[in-house]
Amino acid sequence: DAAPDADHWRAKYVKDQVDPAVTPMTSHREWWRKRTNPKVTHSTESGRSDGPCNKNSRWRRYTFNRHDKQNAINEEWKIMHFYTPEEDVGLPDPDIYEAEDIIISTPAGLTPLVDTLNGQTNGFYRLCEGDCDNDSDCAGGLVCYQREAFEPVPGCYGHGTKKIDYCINIDALIGDTPAHFTGNPLDPNPGGKCEGDCDSDLQCEGDLRCWQRSGSGGPIPGCSGHELVDSSTDFCYEPKTSWIQPPYFGYGIDSTPSSGFTGTNYLDHSTDSEYGQESWAEWVIEVGTNGLYPLSLRYSQSERSKGDMNVEMTINEGTDDEQVYTILTACSHGKNDWRYTKYTEAYLYAGANRVKIRNMQEYGANIDHLRVGKAKSTIIEVDGHYRTVINDRVRYTEGIDANSDGQAILYSDDLTKHPYEICTWPHFYNVVYNEGLLQVRPKGASRCGSAQRLDTMNPLVDFNGYEHYVPGVVFNLPDLTDSSVWALAVDEEDYYNIIPGYDFILKSGIQDEDLCAKVPVSTEEGNAPVLAKLPDGTWLHWTGQLILEENTADTPNSDGGGAAANNTDYMECINVPRNFLNEEGCTISDSYMACAASNRDFTGSATVVCGSIGEVSNDHSNGQLFNFAHEMKPTMDKDVSQQQKTKVWTHIALEEQDQLRQRMAWALCQIFTVVEDNIGDITTEIYLNYYDICVRNAFGNLRDILKEVSYSPLTATHLTFMASKSAAYIYDDTDGKISSPDENYAREVMQLFT
Repeated sequence: DAAPDADHWRAKYVKDQVDPAVTPMTSHREWWRKRTNPKVTHSTESGRSDGPCNKNSRWRRYTFNRHDKQNAINEEWKIMHFYTPEEDVGLPDPDIYEAEDIIISTPAGLTPLVDTLNGQTNGFYRLCEGDCDNDSDCAGGLVCYQREAFEPVPGCYGHGTKKIDYCINIDALIGDTPAHFTGNPLDPNPGGKCEGDCDSDLQCEGDLRCWQRSGSGGPIPGCSGHELVDSSTDFCYEPKTSWIQPPYFGYGIDSTPSSGFTGTNYLDHSTDSEYGQESWAEWVIEVGTNGLYPLSLRYSQSERSKGDMNVEMTINEGTDDEQVYTILTACSHGKNDWRYTKYTEAYLYAGANRVKIRNMQEYGANIDHLRVGKAKSTIIEVDGHYRTVINDRVRYTEGIDANSDGQAILYSDDLTKHPYEICTWPHFYNVVYNEGLLQVRPKGASRCGSAQRLDTMNPLVDFNGYEHYVPGVVFNLPDLTDSSVWALAVDEEDYYNIIPGYDFILKSGIQDEDLCAKVPVSTEEGNAPVLAKLPDGTWLHWTGQLILEENTADTPNSDGGGAAANNTDYMECINVPRNFLNEEGCTISDSYMACAASNRDFTGSATVVCGSIGEVSNDHSNGQLFNFAHEMKPTMDKDVSQQQKTKVWTHIALEEQDQLRQRMAWALCQIFTVVEDNIGDITTEIYLNYYDICVRNAFGNLRDILKEVSYSPLTATHLTFMASKSAAYIYDDTDGKISSPDENYAREVMQLFT
């Protein structure tokens, strides 16, 4: 404002804002339509679905979405069956290694820690006993090892008790490196072996630790000359492997709780927040031949709120054949929610193999048993179409608790069918249900409560090894890592935030014309699923999205939406009646499929076709930001106008360039108002279309805006002059009845609008 030419720049800003060639108008209706991309299973009167070959088609890795619960047309429950693949019928069950089978002997050369509760023997603590306070509490030749929590005790084995100090044999551990003082403190220069003074392990190089002498002046592990240095100086030392053998999960086996599956015990991991990230357990398993074996763990989360946790699995540790794997124990819902990890293909040798699991985080999973071998697979079929093959049925359909009536999944065959229904909305892979959630009930059950409901996961689409069960068209597409082909889908309108990596947009579409021709132009209820297989073995399921046809006032659809409506079961024409707002763009169609301005009336060529202002197509690259209401059976959530129109207004107010126009529009629509409660319709688009009257006429004149407002059906409904009749019409039509027309709008024009 203080600049000499401030007035010039203010004037230029206003001029540029008013000129639509410099600052284009942002239509609220257009902004919303471009971002309205709901997932659908069939055509509606508002539009049709896209196809898998379309640009920006949508693909997902998980099997079920919310439209798999009911038929969107008749609202009947969709029927699901679980089958055993013919080739898996005789497959033997995997071998189970229970928690009771854990190797629990103390390693050679180590003495178990013993808490004597201050009950000393002859006035002293013996080797690996505590609680000592200083070296004088220990028997001859032993020293007191001071701990802050659960630090491993040299020469001893086990957790012990938190902060309890134990007597150890230090003399046998003395080395040849002279102890020497290099500074106090060592930080920021970490100390080497036998250097001091250190105050913590962080002040020592690499894997060295700080030996706290507590002023005793006693020996230092691996060092010599302890008597030549100050008794209060602490030194960095190199711990030997045998000193830091980690303890077992949860300090052994919890003998009280039961996993409800097999055996009576499980490895309790709930106290690892104190023990640290080194607790472990080990089995010895026997196999008959060399080869790859699928291994998995039966687990539950020790802490419900901690999310995913990793377990390290080591096969034949310390040998030339050592293998190390990281296993994800995806978030279960507490200690009683028992699940299986995904298969880990490990190479085992004929004879005995040692399988060791180690906690890698502060909290970890409780472990019931190790499973060796492949379980039977399961085929899931919905309404006559196979949807996926689960290569580990126990993990998905038997690994979750049965319902409270004791019922588990029953498998169908050619002779006996056991139908199920999806009784709640399927949840896909998101931050709440990490591996998805699917709840089913036996067909005909009246409720979806715990007595009848069976919980399982929402499996990924997978036909690997079972390709002969694929139900329909399969496309071969590039890997998801190719960013020139794929983009992550963004769904702000979904209830849960999706985990990246499960929903994708195929940016360029598919150019395989022959294969594309085998897919219906518009999907409808009951169609076979359309799948894709990627080079890395990933499978995808195509998800239909609503297409809103382009039909603007300047360029109306050439046939009034006739061709699109003819290729669907329910879509209606989009031809708009001619009026003062669109008449300059109206044309005469030469298409034999031209559609009249009502319902599905195909009137053929010579039909006048007109569009409407702001009736643009949607853009699937934007993801599902908004939903779209319609009159048919619901294939999507209804839109809620107050929420959606507020979101549109906020985005435009904060992000778009035509700020002066938008501010003027807001001011004008405070005068030319309509109220939803008086109209009784909550669909979003009609209100955005009305608001655009204020946006278009922000820099116009009063007559133009008053004319558009007067012809708006929302104004007619809000101010009660819809279908109002003149006094003369009523007099003639009713043989002399005298009645006045509705004058509410005329009053409002004089009182508020002018």
